[in-house]
Amino acid sequence: MTARIKKLPRAVVDRIAAGEVVERPASCVKELVENSLDAGATRVDVEIRGGGREAITVKDDGVGMGAEDVALAFESHATSKLSDVGDLDHIASFGFRGEALASMGAVADCRILTRERGAEHGHEIESQGGTTTPVRVAAAPPGTVVEIRQLFKYVPARRRFLRAPGTESAHVTSAVQAAALANTGVGFSLTRDGSVAFRVNAADDRRERIARFHGRRLADALIAVSATDSGTSVEGFVARPDAARPSAAWQHFFLNGRPIRDRSLQHALRHGFEGLLTRDQFPVAFLFLTIDPAEVDVNVHPAKLEVRFRDGDRVHRLVGHAVRDALLAADVRPAIALPPNAADGTVGNRLEGVGEALAAFLSAPRAEPTQHEGAAHSSSTPAPLTARPAVRYLQVRDTFLVFETDDGIAVVDQHALHERILLEELKSRVAAGGLEVQILLVPAVIEMPAADVDLLLAEADTLAGLGLRVDRFGETSIALQSLPALLARRDPARVLGGVVERLRDGRTPGGRGALLETLLHSMACRAAIMAGDRITEAQAAELLRRADLIDSRQGCAHGRPTGLRIPFSDLERRFRR
Repeated sequence: MTARIKKLPRAVVDRIAAGEVVERPASCVKELVENSLDAGATRVDVEIRGGGREAITVKDDGVGMGAEDVALAFESHATSKLSDVGDLDHIASFGFRGEALASMGAVADCRILTRERGAEHGHEIESQGGTTTPVRVAAAPPGTVVEIRQLFKYVPARRRFLRAPGTESAHVTSAVQAAALANTGVGFSLTRDGSVAFRVNAADDRRERIARFHGRRLADALIAVSATDSGTSVEGFVARPDAARPSAAWQHFFLNGRPIRDRSLQHALRHGFEGLLTRDQFPVAFLFLTIDPAEVDVNVHPAKLEVRFRDGDRVHRLVGHAVRDALLAADVRPAIALPPNAADGTVGNRLEGVGEALAAFLSAPRAEPTQHEGAAHSSSTPAPLTARPAVRYLQVRDTFLVFETDDGIAVVDQHALHERILLEELKSRVAAGGLEVQILLVPAVIEMPAADVDLLLAEADTLAGLGLRVDRFGETSIALQSLPALLARRDPARVLGGVVERLRDGRTPGGRGALLETLLHSMACRAAIMAGDRITEAQAAELLRRADLIDSRQGCAHGRPTGLRIPFSDLERRFRR
């Protein structure tokens, strides 16, 4: 009988492994920069072309490699950072798996040029789709230069999933900036398509680097954090409560110089701000933990962004108390920014129009459905949530509307329902090319991280189609020239913050159409009335009237249900009538 199980060729194994290690150009840059730091570099220069799709070059002044080391550079699981299994319990280096260079060499054309300190000459080696050349003697400066050309050339299916060059460039920027924040004493530079994006010197301290990457205004709002417990220390900065953001994307955690993601640290940070922020606000933080490598497991995932602490409760307490103590020492007092016209306990014009533009927007006539459309609607859509002429309703916790319908009782989530209504209206108007746009007399200048500026500019054409026209205004600022009339009374910074959230992960499949859809979701969410807003009877009636015109079974833009209905027959049965 012929054996069905076969050992995979090395080329196949390396390309499979590359799927976990090399996700996009930023993944390559992160791995190569970490190799430079492990080599003791005091200067790391990164250059990319085409967002890293066409070329990536990382140059350092580290210890370099000799001929024997260079020969093993592209071999799988070849590393200078581990000797035996016991070393896995005490990982003190950034890299240790020995997979990164082998993965890159399997999916792209790569070249290493290196020279050991004190050596008379250097060496070079190349890899093309996993096939390496012999090591050659070459002229080289002290340190190492790694070049990657045509990323995913040998895995074209992966190359097609890369985003636009501007988007990939923004991710590379974030990766280099994260390394620069974590490793003071090392100079960094990033050059994109021949232009220097930024350069920081080894002497620049952490606060200065934060100002360079995230804006001076945010840097001025930072409060120093510092605490130590049983050999574990945390230091860094948190921003004052009035600098809070609408998402957790501005929370940066580092462990022994490595950027990480950890829910327990996010929870500890939130605990430190308890009572100082509302539910929809997220603190800004740059926190750097130093811990004995034996007390943490970084061998959780090939990307090395996830970790496990041996004593997570102690780390949680340390971070939470350190943040709280820093805020108390700074005499931070909570402040709640009330929306316009909030003094009368209502949300003003939020539902009745968000200004005159939305009033006209909501009252615009709708095209009558064709016979086919009408038939489909009547057969697939549930009975509308139509309230009785005299709207009798109860607003519960300023979040839910309970009202009587023709056949029972309905409970509506006011934010979810309004969000769904606005999303359908936006889709209709964009499809018809009739989305109203408000030109700003004075452009709104909004400060944000340089990487987020790049993300917005990379999708500027798509955003313009939605009425959001943006221009660069410095390295860490965007000038918003216009926005949809629907959002005319919204805080421009919050509007763009929501857009950036949708763009940041960069994995939306389906091209421009899918991106447009997700941005419409963000706009609908930002424009809708919020949970906790008190609304008037007239506003409730308008909300329910608009609900008749949509298929509310689809839920809100996030997929949450918009409401539920309890028929009178169910009530009578439950009360045994």
